[in-house]
Amino acid sequence: MALNMNQFAMQAVKGQLNLGVNANVINARIKSDSVNTFGSGTAVKIVDIASNGEIIVEKAAATDEIYGFITYKIKDNSPVAGDRIEVAFANSFMIMEAGAAIAAGASLEIVASGDKVITNAGSNKVVGIALKKAAADGDLIIVHILTPLVNQIIASADLPAIAFTDLSDTPADYSGAASDTVKVNATPDGLEFVTV
Repeated sequence: MALNMNQFAMQAVKGQLNLGVNANVINARIKSDSVNTFGSGTAVKIVDIASNGEIIVEKAAATDEIYGFITYKIKDNSPVAGDRIEVAFANSFMIMEAGAAIAAGASLEIVASGDKVITNAGSNKVVGIALKKAAADGDLIIVHILTPLVNQIIASADLPAIAFTDLSDTPADYSGAASDTVKVNATPDGLEFVTV
């Protein structure tokens, strides 16, 4: 989308940061021999190559460990191999383009071919949460970015149920411990029930 730098009307633009302070933005450089096409909202991954203190990135696929997304720059919105860019990552808020209808609150994954997001189907990496509904392909929505992997959504159903007595340093069961409290044992290398 072309914008006039002198326009006064506000207009949402893909790749633009949104909702106040977005402190999680870093400078990076696109891999010098990349043959990919980049633009606002392109998902990128970190590349493991030697550099002079720079973070080197490459376009990411939906199955990659996505680090973040290229931010919108009005003066240079089509970076190429070797260019310096800014990348928004975990807990930033960015305007992104929907690849289909999306419900507000839905977990999202990327469609790398068009630099778009769609509702996560469960097999690819979750990259964010839709804060706005998309009625159709091409709609712009606000996305709460949830990358890198440490911020991936983990459904509680995916976590095993663990009882207090399943822990290695606790009593094996609750027999005879009705109304007792828990305290550190005398050795001190575990917990035990005591009558108060």
